[in-house]
Amino acid sequence: MTSGRSGLYAALLALATTAPLTAQALQGSPPVQAVRFVGNRTFDGPTLAAAIATNSGQCKVLALLCMIGIGKEPYYFDEPTLRADVIRLRLFYYEQGFREAKVTADTTATEDGVRVAFHIEEGRPVLVSDITVDGLDVPGATDITRNLPLRKDDRFVIQRYDADRDTITSRLKNRGYPRAEVLAGYDIRNAEPYAVSVRYNVMPGTRARFGPVDVVGNQSISGNVVRRMLSFRSGDLYDQADILASQRNLFELQVFRHVDIQPDLSAAPDSVVPVTVQVNEGAMRNVRVGAGVNQAECVTGEGRWQSQNFLGGARQLQVRGRVSNVLAKQMYGSFLCQEVGNDVFRDRGGLFTVDFVQPFFFGPANNVGAGLIAERRSVPNIFVRRAIGGYVSLTRRLGRSAFISLAYRPESTRLEGAVPVVLCTSFIGCTPNELDVLTKSNWLSPVTLSYVTDRGNDVFSPTRGHVFRTDLEYASSYTASKFAYVRWNNDASLYHYLGGASVLALHLRAGLAWSLKSGESGLNPQKRFFAGGANSVRGFGQYQLGPEVLTVKNAARDLLVDTLSNGWPGCTPFSINNGSCNISGAPSNLFQAQPKGGGAVLEGSIELRLPSPIWRDKLRTALFVDAGQVWRSPGEIELKGNKGIIATPGFGFRYESPVGPIRLDIAYNTQGPRNLDVWTQTVCEIQEGSTSCPPLGSQKTGYRNTGLLQPMGHKVAWSPFSRPADTLPGFLQRLRIHFSIGQAF
Repeated sequence: MTSGRSGLYAALLALATTAPLTAQALQGSPPVQAVRFVGNRTFDGPTLAAAIATNSGQCKVLALLCMIGIGKEPYYFDEPTLRADVIRLRLFYYEQGFREAKVTADTTATEDGVRVAFHIEEGRPVLVSDITVDGLDVPGATDITRNLPLRKDDRFVIQRYDADRDTITSRLKNRGYPRAEVLAGYDIRNAEPYAVSVRYNVMPGTRARFGPVDVVGNQSISGNVVRRMLSFRSGDLYDQADILASQRNLFELQVFRHVDIQPDLSAAPDSVVPVTVQVNEGAMRNVRVGAGVNQAECVTGEGRWQSQNFLGGARQLQVRGRVSNVLAKQMYGSFLCQEVGNDVFRDRGGLFTVDFVQPFFFGPANNVGAGLIAERRSVPNIFVRRAIGGYVSLTRRLGRSAFISLAYRPESTRLEGAVPVVLCTSFIGCTPNELDVLTKSNWLSPVTLSYVTDRGNDVFSPTRGHVFRTDLEYASSYTASKFAYVRWNNDASLYHYLGGASVLALHLRAGLAWSLKSGESGLNPQKRFFAGGANSVRGFGQYQLGPEVLTVKNAARDLLVDTLSNGWPGCTPFSINNGSCNISGAPSNLFQAQPKGGGAVLEGSIELRLPSPIWRDKLRTALFVDAGQVWRSPGEIELKGNKGIIATPGFGFRYESPVGPIRLDIAYNTQGPRNLDVWTQTVCEIQEGSTSCPPLGSQKTGYRNTGLLQPMGHKVAWSPFSRPADTLPGFLQRLRIHFSIGQAF
């Protein structure tokens, strides 16, 4: 049996002495205009291009611009690098099972540079004829050799051959054999069939168990707390995977800056493996303050105090306060605060929470949480939510960066400043009693099941990985909730690194919700879905995408005949009160659109994040397309038509700051006109000296609104971009500018 590595090492030596791995631009050298591969059948051009150094230049901006010669950094031809690339390709094919591959290179001079062609003769691949594993006389031997990376009849790929050996070794160490070793070799037969026999000689060693555990380096955290978070106990069968899981458990306590778990494999007897856990503690208490700006909350501030070892045992206690709409009244209408809403929506908002976490609950992978919450949150021009309550939760870690949680969150909530028509989801109107039920204090007490996995490689601006979260809520009288509903929300983001400072980011959100009580006036507004805004479909303002209804800007009396002078016939008090007035021809400046939210949402984004031509170390650019829609209920989902998906393209800039990317996005709204229902209040006559509301037709001195809602029997063709000629042009009206801190997703 031969190791089969002599030729490989010779190729590596030749590669190391022929040329450096990267070529520098040489004075007077022509640029490489194109690199192509001829004769390659098994591997495509991009795969082979990644294995060599010679290239046709790097694109520093959008690929489309590079195709026309803008933003491309040239690569200059270097003969020694080209010779080394020939060896690199031979080595690549060698490791992929093509031992007879031949590679040559030629160049063609052009007016603007050099074109390089690599000619490849792949030859016969070496196939695996048999795989033998000797010495594996241990329990569960079949499982240890099951589904190995390299299999019979596969092409003989060196990486898979090495992976087989590593896999067998790792599986043995996870089954009680800490000193396991595996020797590997292969023998290639040059005759037909061109095949290889692979052999692994296994030396498992003595089966062992974990011995005593010694904890060193701890000061505030007791050794018993550290031992409790380990995934193994003294006397357990040795398992290398348990050591890695224990390190994760200890890091997730957020009290250690460094954790190292070392088994002593030299200890005697060899059937017992003592373990040393080395820890270095971080700060046990910390305070953080911060501030931010976004158009929906104006200026915000936040403070947080956290104890990492509250009452001992690595328990965590966090007190957090947040204030929003700071300076909203003074800065209302300015660019930084243009979406905070009017009147009561500009009042100060805030959040105060106290959170407690017990890190060990029937096992190191489980923790119990509890907390108190007090909140005043504004949903601009829709409602202001006041809530006070708490929660209890049970969370279990599932593998690396994945968690599942079950929580109960009872809250006493109250809606303030709510637009009455937003609260009425049916088309038959709301009585004063129904409005009173929706606006007074009510208990919302859902049970929530959540799953979260976060594989992003950065908190502020991930370039690789993915983040996924799904939440399923249920509330009814069984959970002590006034409103009964089911709500399911899913949110996923994917990040793909393109090289340099370029990243392709994808985002998808989908949700369904419905009321479980037929007697309720639809889904509670707090649990409806809203879309649009800086972190949603950016062609729309905050929460402006989805079901809408028109209301009269300055109350119903503006519809009366004797208040109009623009040629529209107007309405009589009787036609307003019974909804028969034909308002389909009314001027658009009488109305304003009011979003209502809905029971179904689907939205997605694709964003290409690129380096900027200037300030490359701090400034980034982005091209994006957002699309989405909100529907009144899951049964009304339409992907096309007036209620279908709406796409809004745009571009933006990100400045990398210590608190995250400062973001400016400009998006174009493509939504066309739609026919909307109109709701208004009924009117009554005002009599001199009387505060009552007598029947219509009596002696009057004017009209006033009654506060009772009335739907009109005709729809109005509505578009927010149909404005008088003296305002902005139609294209500019459709642009939406968003300013905030942090990536959109």
